[in-house]
Amino acid sequence: MKRVFLLGIVFLLSIFSVYSELFIADPLNVGYYTFDSTLSDSTGTMNDMTNNGATYTPSGKINGAYDYDGSDDMTVSYTPSLNYAVSVWFNSDIIPSTSEDYIYSTGGSGTARNRIYITPAREIICSIGSGMVTTGVTMNFGNWYFVTNTFNQTSNTGHCIVNGVDYSASLTFSSPTTSLTVGDYSSGFGRNFDGRIDELSFWNKTLSLADHQTLYNSGVGCQYDFSACVSAVTPPVDNDALNVYALDTFDINLSTNTPVNLSYVLDDGPLISLGTNTTNEILQLSNVSVGNHSLGLLAVNEAGQRWTNLTFKVQPSQFFRFFNLDDSTFIEDYTFGGIESVGEYVSIDAREVGLGNISLEFDKPAFPKQNFTFTLNLSSQLNQTFNVSLTTITVNIFDRATESLRSDLVELQLIGPSGGNGSTNNGTFVFKDINREGGDYQLIASSAAASTETLFFTYNDQQAIDLNVYMSNTTDTSTITIEVKDTLGNFIESAVVSLLEWKVTENAFISVGQCETNAGGKCNLNIELNTKLYKFQAEKAGSIVSSNSQIINVDESTLTLTLTDATLEVTSDLENLRYNFTETLGINLTTVRFQWVDTDGLVSKACLKVIRQGNFLLNSTCTSSSSGILFISSEINQSKDISVEAFVYYEGREYPIDSFIYAGSASFSSSVENTGLALFVAPVFALLAIGFGIFFANIYAILASLSISQWLAFVLLPNVISMNIAILVTVMSILISWGAYRR
Repeated sequence: MKRVFLLGIVFLLSIFSVYSELFIADPLNVGYYTFDSTLSDSTGTMNDMTNNGATYTPSGKINGAYDYDGSDDMTVSYTPSLNYAVSVWFNSDIIPSTSEDYIYSTGGSGTARNRIYITPAREIICSIGSGMVTTGVTMNFGNWYFVTNTFNQTSNTGHCIVNGVDYSASLTFSSPTTSLTVGDYSSGFGRNFDGRIDELSFWNKTLSLADHQTLYNSGVGCQYDFSACVSAVTPPVDNDALNVYALDTFDINLSTNTPVNLSYVLDDGPLISLGTNTTNEILQLSNVSVGNHSLGLLAVNEAGQRWTNLTFKVQPSQFFRFFNLDDSTFIEDYTFGGIESVGEYVSIDAREVGLGNISLEFDKPAFPKQNFTFTLNLSSQLNQTFNVSLTTITVNIFDRATESLRSDLVELQLIGPSGGNGSTNNGTFVFKDINREGGDYQLIASSAAASTETLFFTYNDQQAIDLNVYMSNTTDTSTITIEVKDTLGNFIESAVVSLLEWKVTENAFISVGQCETNAGGKCNLNIELNTKLYKFQAEKAGSIVSSNSQIINVDESTLTLTLTDATLEVTSDLENLRYNFTETLGINLTTVRFQWVDTDGLVSKACLKVIRQGNFLLNSTCTSSSSGILFISSEINQSKDISVEAFVYYEGREYPIDSFIYAGSASFSSSVENTGLALFVAPVFALLAIGFGIFFANIYAILASLSISQWLAFVLLPNVISMNIAILVTVMSILISWGAYRR
């Protein structure tokens, strides 16, 4: 057991010893500039480069690089240790003319030199301390070269390693204190490099030939954090480039260049083994939420271990946008299937709407609501555009006499929440994009050859509508006669009648004229026919009545307004009036019974009326008497908008007594008013009957008298004792009598 344990420890130490030689997260890597359109240090240790004229180009050794035209440079603060290394890729465009072209230089003199440059003979030189390492490498233009300039203080040996070949010399070096310049000896010195420079890295340690060869990567190169150079795993796809268009389950294909033990971590989940001693695996993922995800891959073999981080995005799969055919632009700020757009796009999560043929509604003010159909599947992303047009209000202008479209110039003005103007000489005009708000609108059509016409309409939805306007060659005016009556049909004198005209700009009816009724209850108002929306209002003694709104198109018309006297009070004017109601429910009919008695003899007439909601009289019955009984029947059990109303009349005035409104399947609720002591009649009858039976000391007499008293109360006061109560008392009396007899 101890031997196995020791072997395990040795194995782990061997793995970590290999791993420790790798470049990943090496703290001695004190600076790395990818030059991928950025001048920042990838390690976060050094400052950003200061650019003095170099331009970015996407044509670098690894991704992008910076191009120097022979007069540019960059600078950064850099103080290396006595064991150091600087590596860089470069590609020269021209031969140095009379002096060296510097790839980089730390400046300084003597033992503080640290540079790479090209001689006029095209030889690559590393300058270290007071000397230099010559390579004899003749540079070819247009080719990339990877050079590592490194120094080992222990052996006082400098190395200039070019494309995997090591050139060395014994030298002396002391750490410089000046800043580092890229592309020149020092900034503005005039020994500028002409070409591209990429992947500049700094180390506070000596790099060996093997280290250089690892970064050289057979000429492919390796970028910070160098994990791709030392790993046994080949990334399955380009990082950040994987987009998954799937609903439930999808696969990621993984391959390695050597057999490894492969495991993975999804987001912050556990480490899960995927394969042992394998080079190819398929990672199947299910129920991954829509959005960005991180996938960590761990490959382990005898050479060590390596993590590969892969990011991918699960798309909701479906993207939609809508093209406005009216102005050839894409629409923003709308909803599709109840989902709000982001900019011009709406994204639909297919997990929520399902697969197959789907129909969703497009909704945006000024456009018609409409459904669009599409098909969802598992295999691909749907990125679809639908065409829509603005909602239209089409106006047709007709000649009133001929009923044909007018051919003269007609100016149109639309007034309302979203107005507009237009004109037509062919009788038709289309308003677009005017109905962003619902509400009341006024359309005014004017022409030099015809009267001005006004049309009122209300817009409530996003559907296209058609409007017809009829124009006359002259403006027609007229006089309307208003007559005002009371509820008994008597004409009312000195009532004030107002002419109200609808004003769209004020969203209200405004008074534009008044008259006062004469002894015959009439007065006249001047109006325009076929053009304006009018209401008429009559008022007297606190009572007001208004007509329905209307456009009047008939000359010499008469309108009748009926006023109700709001001062009528039954309790004060007819204080000795007694009345009650009962109702009988049938299968289809309900019968209402109205009984009244006026001991003062003031009532001249009484009526029962069946009225449908909206004051539409269905039926009525009346009688001229100070007392009596009225019956009226109607199919009110089958309608919820019918009421029965009772009235009495005194000195020519109508007094409303009571009203019953049918509500569902329940019967009318009866009402009793001004009944005085009548409420005590039934209990008195019952007590007299019981006393009568006790006098004869006979239970049968008691029960019989009680039943007779309740039936008598029902006949005299049916509103106090109903038939149901009388029947109940009788049945109970019979049952008690039968029980007493049996005993």
